[in-house]
Amino acid sequence: MSTLIGTAPDQVPVNGMLGKAAFLNQDVPRSGALQTIQAAPTIASATTIAPTAYITFISGVVSIATITVPQALLRTGGQITLIPTGVWSTTTAGNIALVTTAVIGEALIMTYDAVTLKWYPSYIKPVFGSFYDTTTQTATLTTIAYLVGCASTFISNGVSISAGRITVAIAGVYNFQFSIQTANPTASIAETSFWVRYNGVDVVNSASTTGIPVKRGSINGQIILSLNQLFNMAAGDYIELWWHSDVAGVLLETLPATATPVTPQSPSVIYTISKL
Repeated sequence: MSTLIGTAPDQVPVNGMLGKAAFLNQDVPRSGALQTIQAAPTIASATTIAPTAYITFISGVVSIATITVPQALLRTGGQITLIPTGVWSTTTAGNIALVTTAVIGEALIMTYDAVTLKWYPSYIKPVFGSFYDTTTQTATLTTIAYLVGCASTFISNGVSISAGRITVAIAGVYNFQFSIQTANPTASIAETSFWVRYNGVDVVNSASTTGIPVKRGSINGQIILSLNQLFNMAAGDYIELWWHSDVAGVLLETLPATATPVTPQSPSVIYTISKL
């Protein structure tokens, strides 16, 4: 007979797993809070992990497909708690029923069902990023390509940005969309192209070209270019947007907020990316 802590139905065996023993009606003095007896260990994420405690910290970024079922839960099912210290995800290639993405510091309760032989996560977190830039960027020369700068984050999970480089922490197919506000301060139509570089290599057939209208009076010619593309990305891969214009002085322009009527600032660059 396992040694139990607490009063039914809150009892847990000393190994910390929540299983059948937690619901045996034995009269053991209640201690109040749920006790797990042991300090929570840390294990690295991997294709297969084998937690041995009720609460386990999980580090790393490798996707988890299988969680080895603790002996105490094999026949009756039960729960364990995983606390992420890295941005990893689960897949359905093994014994986990649903895909989810870890959020650092947010406890993920995994419930094992002894009938389906599957683990069910307590939350399903999407992977996404929304970014913007409020600097005005200039194509000074017509003979070189420029990286589209983007440095600010609206909101993100599992995706980061640095100096225009978008990096994903979780493998998968991603929808990348951009909105670029261009301006032409010259008297010539400016043929301007944008394209994606993946891990530093130009992506074939990823370029889009538009002709930005000429300046009229004191008003720059303006056009917004907005497109999306799909990319199959591995963990740690990155994408960048590059651009070129055949007219020197073309801008990626940020427009200020106005008071009458009230309108918010218009960033020069807006990116969104989400894992499908």
